[in-house]
Amino acid sequence: MGEVILNTWKADVPITYGAGGRKNVKALAGWGGLALMDQGVNVVNLFKAYLTAVQDESCGRCVPCRLGSKVMLDIINRIAAGEGREDDLKQLERLGRLARDGSLCELGRSFPIPLLDALEKHREVFVKAIKEGRPVPPDDCQYEKVVTAPCLHGCPAHIDVPRYVQGIKEDVFDASLAAVREKTILAGVLGRVCAGYCESNCRRNDLDNPINNRCLKRFVADYEAEIRRKPTWMTTPKEEKVAVVGAGPAGLSASYQLARRGYRVSVYEARSQAGGMLSAAIPAYRLPREVLEREIGLLRELGVEINLNTKVGKDILWDDLWAQGYKAVFLATGLPRAARGGLDGEEAGYQGCLDGLAYLEQINQGKKVPVGPQIAVVGSGHMAIDCARVALRAGAAEVYLVSGKSPEELAADRMEVGVAEAEGVQVRFSAVPRKVVGRDGKVIALEGDGFRMEIDTVILAGGQEADLSFLPPGQTNLQVNMSTLETGLPGVFAGGDVVSGQASVVEAVAAGNRAALSIDQYLREGRVTPTKEADLQELLAALPVFDPPEKAGDVAGRKRQEPEELPAVERVKDFREVEYTLSRRTAMKEAGRCLRCYRLLLIGS
Repeated sequence: MGEVILNTWKADVPITYGAGGRKNVKALAGWGGLALMDQGVNVVNLFKAYLTAVQDESCGRCVPCRLGSKVMLDIINRIAAGEGREDDLKQLERLGRLARDGSLCELGRSFPIPLLDALEKHREVFVKAIKEGRPVPPDDCQYEKVVTAPCLHGCPAHIDVPRYVQGIKEDVFDASLAAVREKTILAGVLGRVCAGYCESNCRRNDLDNPINNRCLKRFVADYEAEIRRKPTWMTTPKEEKVAVVGAGPAGLSASYQLARRGYRVSVYEARSQAGGMLSAAIPAYRLPREVLEREIGLLRELGVEINLNTKVGKDILWDDLWAQGYKAVFLATGLPRAARGGLDGEEAGYQGCLDGLAYLEQINQGKKVPVGPQIAVVGSGHMAIDCARVALRAGAAEVYLVSGKSPEELAADRMEVGVAEAEGVQVRFSAVPRKVVGRDGKVIALEGDGFRMEIDTVILAGGQEADLSFLPPGQTNLQVNMSTLETGLPGVFAGGDVVSGQASVVEAVAAGNRAALSIDQYLREGRVTPTKEADLQELLAALPVFDPPEKAGDVAGRKRQEPEELPAVERVKDFREVEYTLSRRTAMKEAGRCLRCYRLLLIGS
């Protein structure tokens, strides 16, 4: 134990995994090959367990995988029983190559790899078992399987992307949406504003373009809304009450997962609307309010109580939460304050010097914000882009986005910048702003390294920061275990942007899901340990799941389907949603491009 005896994976393989190396790895068999770390592992028993797992996961859509793996398992079982035949190994090789070269999906193409490697590198074990003609004795190796895919692994929330895409391909939209809802109630929201990490890991990138997973997710969510169908919830009520502080994506996600487990959940939100930055900072042309409100409504129907205009530490005291019988608290307050930009003159109180977060929030509430016709937005991220695009829709004659970063360094997506430019935003890259210039109490210019812009409004959209005023007396910061999201306070957990810093919506969803698992264990067992899923994800990351040079099993040139959009000249007139939902035909066509890149790993420990 402790050293690698055989490894046919391209990467180095871990010999332990889990927090602090809690589990020893004795063997690995999967899409990348075979690794043995313990002399006590019997390879015949290993592949008996491995092919059993393949049978469990094979979808049955093609003969080489489904029947091929069944016959291969029968042969291994025969060898393990001491009844192996002289030609069994050639049969295994032949069937393995047929499955590898002829299966329809990645599970079928990849499952033979470790067995073929074993027959090449460790053949003597099989030969000996056949010649001895005795049952192979059991060993002390315990096996568990994990099924993943590059896209699934790349998603922070680990949404089963191939499963929901397959549901669309097969015209089973309810099943597709159910796959998304295993991990999030915010299917329609993520279908519009997800960062798309899964698409970065899509193996079609090696052929043409990634699957349009974000728009497919939106399609099934919008389909349910269009036919006015609502999900049904099956829960077993529990007595324990949980308080969630903050109704942003992390808080809503934790509430959803806890409510699904039967807990009584109450959310406390300081703002007048639930959603956190989803409602406060993301404009309606990207995320219509009715989409967010519908999914928050589904959460309420699940039994989650959402208390608005209720700031913990002010409207309800910290001690009152425990007095009301809450057994656990999840802090998901996000980053509700705008961070200072560090410009000279920004705190001089000039009329026309605005906080970007407050500006977006007021616009989203339907309020008129007095601004001049020439506007400079200072920032490099998504909020800055949104402020600039909103300013055009609010009637500004000229809008400049001023960023001290180069196009390659922007926090915002380059495509997003291109959309803003198409609408009329003028972008100034590598322009480092230094000073807001005022006269007679009003903004008149923005100055920086080598430039001066004559403007009458500057919107500072440089970033956000936390507000920890809700903490109990004497507590000034949060110490958080990043594996379990426990804080130093008993029964108190924290996650999302308040812990990680500014992150994407889907990362906040992942944090909420992780917190719910920890809270559930805490309430059931009185303790919290890193989850099995977290341990397995750590192991998968070390292998890795996604290898860009990996050959994709399809032909190139199948065009990615994109949604129709409002023309740029029309967009800037109002706050209508820019992007349309894919049609049924187009969504099914796009889903048909998916390579279904599931892959199986068997872990012996």
